Order: sequence, then C-alpha cells, then structure tokens
Amino acid sequence: MHGKQNRGNPREGEMQFLSHHLFQGRQRVLQYLTVGKALSARSFSIRLVRGSSSNYSKGAMNKSLVSDDSLFKSYEIYANGEIVQKMCSMPSLMTEYALHGRDFLAIHPGTHRTTPCILARQKAILVNLNSIRSIISDESMIIFNIDNPFISKISRDIADYIRIESRRFGGSFPFELQALEGVLILYSDHLYNKLDSYQHMAHKLLYTTDNYTNFDVYQEIHPLKVRLGHLQDNSEAIAKCIQDIISSDEDMLELLLTQKNKLGHLPPMEMHLSVELLLENYFRRYTDIARQCDMHLEDIEGKQQLAAISMDNYRNKILNLNLSLGIAEVSIALGTFLTSVFGMNLHSGLETANYMFYGMAGLAACSCAMLYSFFQLRNRTMRKTPLKRETAAKYLSNLFRGIDNFDTIFMDYMSNTFASDQDSIRMTDFFKIANSILRRELSQEEKDKLYELIPSSNGMVEKVKILSLIYRVSDRVS
Repeated sequence: MHGKQNRGNPREGEMQFLSHHLFQGRQRVLQYLTVGKALSARSFSIRLVRGSSSNYSKGAMNKSLVSDDSLFKSYEIYANGEIVQKMCSMPSLMTEYALHGRDFLAIHPGTHRTTPCILARQKAILVNLNSIRSIISDESMIIFNIDNPFISKISRDIADYIRIESRRFGGSFPFELQALEGVLILYSDHLYNKLDSYQHMAHKLLYTTDNYTNFDVYQEIHPLKVRLGHLQDNSEAIAKCIQDIISSDEDMLELLLTQKNKLGHLPPMEMHLSVELLLENYFRRYTDIARQCDMHLEDIEGKQQLAAISMDNYRNKILNLNLSLGIAEVSIALGTFLTSVFGMNLHSGLETANYMFYGMAGLAACSCAMLYSFFQLRNRTMRKTPLKRETAAKYLSNLFRGIDNFDTIFMDYMSNTFASDQDSIRMTDFFKIANSILRRELSQEEKDKLYELIPSSNGMVEKVKILSLIYRVSDRVS
C-alpha cells in the first residue's frame, strides 16, 4: 500500500527521475575522468619516448602508467603454437611480468617511431622491431597492435613457426628463444620481400631506360630512394640492437628465462653460446639487408649523376646552338652594314654604275662568311684552352708518376732556384728542374710535347701557370 501511494504521488516520481539522471551523470563524469587519465598517461609516454623534458619523477611515471586502465587488443601465443586473442591492460602486464614503467614505454602500443630494441628483464623479454611490439616469457608471448593487418598475419606466422619448431625439438629448445627467433626470422623475411620489390623497381628504372632527359623517370626514382633509405635505417637499427646484446655475455644470459627460473639466478657463462650463434645469424641477415639497400642507393646516386651530366651536355648543346645562331646573326649584321648605306635616299652617283650591285652583294657575302669564320674560330680557341690545360696536367702526371710529394719537391726546387718576385721562367730552366726530379734527361720528344702543351712566349712561361699545372698533377698523383 505504501508502494501504491508512492507511485500515485507525482512529486515523488519527479524526485526518482531526477535522482536517476543524477546517478547517470555521475557515472558519465567518472568515465570521462578515466578516459582523461588514460589520454594524459599516453601523451606523457609519447613525450617521454620522443625525449622531451619533463618534471615527472620515477614514482610519478609509474603511478601515471599504472593508472592507465585502457585495454589493448593482443594475441597470446603459447608453447604449443596455440594463438588466442585477448584484452590486456598496462597495470596487469606490468604486475604479471614485473616491468618498470620505462621498460613498458619501449613496447607501448600507442607510441610511434621508437628505436628498435630487445630488452631482457627478470621475467620477460621485451621486443620492439618498429612494427612488431611483443612481450616474451618462458611460457607464452604477447603481440600488440593486432588491428594492423600486417601484425595480424605475422602473428599467425609466428604461431605456426613455434608449433613446427616445438614438434621438431620436442620441447628441448627454450620457448623464449623459439619465439625470439620466430620474430627475427619472419620480420627479416618481410624486409627481404620489401627489398626484392624495391630491387625490381630499381632495375626497371635504372637499367631499362636510356632516356636521361625523361623527367617522369626521376619522379619515380625519388620515392624509391626515400623508401630504400627508410629500409636501410630500419635494418641498421635492428642490427645495432642485436649487436649490443652480442657484445655482452651477461645480456645474452639474461635472455635464457627458462634457465633463470629453474636455477633462480643467471645460468653458467658457457650457456650463452647458443644465444650468441642465434643472434649472430640474424645480425648478418639484417646487416645484409642494409648493405644491399646501400648498394642500390649508390646505383641510384650514380644514375642521378649520369643524368645530371647528360642534362648538362644537352644544355651545352642548346647553348652552343644558340651561340652559333648569335654569331651568325652578328656576322650578317656586320656584313650587311656596308650595303645598308646604299639603302639611304641620297644620291651618290654609284646608282648608275654598271655591276656595282653585284660587287657590293659579293663583298657583303664575303664579309659575312669571314666574320662568321673568325668568331667560330675564336669560340673554339676559348673552349680548347681549359682542355689544353687538362691535357698538359695529364701528360705531366704520367711523366712524374711514382714520385711521392711531387708538388713539395718541385716547390723546393723553384724557391731555391728563382727569386720570389720573378714572374716568369725559361722553359729550359723548367726542363732542368724536371731532369733533377726524374734523375734523367728529358728526351727531345718529351720536350717538344711540353712546348706544345705549356703556353709560352719567346721561351718564357709564367710561374703562375707552372704552379697551376703542378697542383693539378699533385691532385692526379694523390
């Protein structure tokens, strides 16, 4: 009866409605606070991984991480190859595997672009190979980020690998090493597949086209170069991570979780050999991937340099054609200057002269041809001057080949023989210095060749030109 009176009282109904909504509002506020704490802890972890400064103490860091109640999808793989999807949280994982907050940051599913690492702890091995984040114990392993299709596929491949290896070894090989080997071998296979696809693209772009002026080819080469660079950096980082473990016997013993649990302390020192052999194998694999990436990057650099030379040559041809047309234009303009005089509306008396038109036309044509030939000859002479110097340097480098510190010896002879304010020397004096350095007489053929290659005036050559050639020879010999 009392309940009937309450249901019949409208004011009490309103109070129940308000109390119900207040309770729901309180629940929403608690949910928002929980999400806010999770987001703040996640943002703090990202800032810490990126190396930003923070005033958090270690205790505050652990407290903020443990307070993150957000759940992560993950796969757990057991020793028999069974794979199970589960939800896990940071506090439960840190408690189960006795992890510190800074340890978990290395494999936190919410962080990006972290450095690859393999960390051995008391109860687990933490593995981060950029894409693959995993916790390996002596009985199972947990893989995060399973929403990624690549991670989902490679997780099943790892489970298959562990199942096959456990049957092959019959449980004699520690599970933690099987899981670690499965991660390393399958991820290296993934990188090799990437390398094969990039290698196919590089071969198609670098060796099947001879058109170095095709801009579309280089638009495809640049992204390929960037991808190869990322693949090389990733492989080198993983190889360095493995090398750091190989360099420490104690770190290798820390990876033997099964033996540590049995003995209660680190295994004997001689047991690190099996771990060392395993890690050295995959160190070579990742190093080989980085080496092949570097080789392809060098090929791309060579292709780009060759393309740059080809483009420069193409540009020089266009400039040479433009120069020839300019020379022809100037020659015609100068050659027709005389004939333009007769275009004036003034009488000179030559208008009635017989054959004057043909004479002036022939004179203008000859003038144009002579001017064009003169300018072209001058152009060729200017272009041959640097080539002549290079030819002279090449001849001198062959002449003085095998003499160490040739430039120093020649400078000593020059300073001891000639005054410092002397601008020119005789070619015969240059031959004497060459005879002293070579410890033999120059043949007449060699002298004639030097006369031809070294510009001189009345048998005198400037010291500056001699020294310039000597420096070129020194660069070639060294």
